[in-house]
Amino acid sequence: MFLNELLNRIKHLLDISIRPIFWLLALLLGVLILNVRFNIGEDLLTLHYIQSNSMTELLTSSYLGLTGTPAFRPAVVFIQKVILETFNFHYMPLRFFFVAGYGIFMWQLNVLFRELGLQRIARYAGLFYVLSATYLFSPKITIGYTGALLLLILFVVLFRFACRESLTTKDLSIMTAITVVAPFFIEHGVLCYVITGIILLRCRRWEFLIPLFLGFFGYFWCRSMVLDAITATHRFPRASGYWFAHYEKDELTALFEGKSGLPYYLYTMFAQFLSLFTSQPTFGAFTLSPNFLLKVFRVLLLPLSTLLLVVPFKTTLSQHRWPWLLSGAVILANSVLSFSYARPRIMMVASVCYAILFGISFHAIWKQSSASWIRLISIIVIMGWVVHFGSVAARVIKVSTLVNRDYATIPVLEDSRNEIYQHVRDNHFLR
Repeated sequence: MFLNELLNRIKHLLDISIRPIFWLLALLLGVLILNVRFNIGEDLLTLHYIQSNSMTELLTSSYLGLTGTPAFRPAVVFIQKVILETFNFHYMPLRFFFVAGYGIFMWQLNVLFRELGLQRIARYAGLFYVLSATYLFSPKITIGYTGALLLLILFVVLFRFACRESLTTKDLSIMTAITVVAPFFIEHGVLCYVITGIILLRCRRWEFLIPLFLGFFGYFWCRSMVLDAITATHRFPRASGYWFAHYEKDELTALFEGKSGLPYYLYTMFAQFLSLFTSQPTFGAFTLSPNFLLKVFRVLLLPLSTLLLVVPFKTTLSQHRWPWLLSGAVILANSVLSFSYARPRIMMVASVCYAILFGISFHAIWKQSSASWIRLISIIVIMGWVVHFGSVAARVIKVSTLVNRDYATIPVLEDSRNEIYQHVRDNHFLR
């Protein structure tokens, strides 16, 4: 009795303070992101590629000229070209675009939580997970993942439509349009077909299946015409983990020489699925990172968060059947999509689904569960994600520091060392 009363008081304090704390920290993260200039590696490579190619060339070639892992993202290169040339390739407008885009994404997710009837503490529990999730770091800060940021916004809007009890013809038309367009921003957009397909089958609106199929096969036809390939042209396109070790591409090739790669692909799907719920394996391998304390913190925090999904499962499944079904289907599909190599950011759409389920479960625990032990764990978890936000902020500061250090070395390098450095100086990216 005493513990329950104490937890209720703590919960009341969190209800009052959680919203201003969240938006204050979100604003802090936005300011930190605005301060990050283009990094010497991936960002400047993207700038160089976009500036040195015409719009027609960008729309009809592999994204960034990639060959081993060809990517077809015409919608995002169009947006990048327009934004970067409009603002003379200055980093600040693009960083503002990232901050504004991520703000819109968080706002739409909060609206979704409201529409699902979640109480405030549950909504902000889900939002804090999203703000701190490793899977969603790249769309916050990397130019190459502009498409991912836009996809996250489209995905949440699509999910909002899918959770409505009744859908009009206009609603289904918007859902179909979002689904058809999404893969042209980034390959993960094909996961939208999972949601829309399930909803159309639920509504038995067969007439919408025709444009959906045409859009699906049209995307892969365009992809095959531009890239001469539908998937990666290499069996092992990137370095990845396998059980208890990390391997480079050549090492994976040697490891499976003369053998089927199916065990590796099945393992990678399983590893990506498992890491979403337990934080292990890391990049496909069961190892601890050099940041030992931070890793131990995540290894403890994420399984506790997952426990909150499991305990009220029957209750949440009966009350929020469709969010559970849709999220589960997308998480499984996202795991399958990442068969070729393990990376946290590949599971970013699944991570949004995890956040939705996390918020729903948190709500059920405080509304219907009387067990003090699970309420205590829920308080520990939400405070844990608030604390874990510090690692995200520290990572952004580290990126900014490394970028400034790298820029300081450019003037002393020989022009012949790397074409990109000459391009940096010629185009005044040193700002």
